[in-house]
Amino acid sequence: MSEYALVEDSKVTFVGDLPTSWRNVSGLNLASDAELKEKGWLPFSKTSVELEKYEVEDEIKYTVNEDSVVGVGQKRAMTDEEKEKKDLEIASEYKMLRHGKY
Repeated sequence: MSEYALVEDSKVTFVGDLPTSWRNVSGLNLASDAELKEKGWLPFSKTSVELEKYEVEDEIKYTVNEDSVVGVGQKRAMTDEEKEKKDLEIASEYKMLRHGKY
């Protein structure tokens, strides 16, 4: 099933599966692309961002086009606390991997 974005006042207010009913509309999932567009529902696609070791995915920036919405994942540097947690997880995974070798 494709994901859709609801665009209201030029802003994306929802992203996800097309609901079967919405507000006073039943069978929204059966509507044509033209009918969906009239109601502000556009097909959605997302471009992921490649993360380095100490980066995490952040908010998504949306670009609303005439017939679709594209979301581009953003990234940010980890906080010191997040780095410590990640290092502990990596060490724990390595320990479990090595334990299985013996």
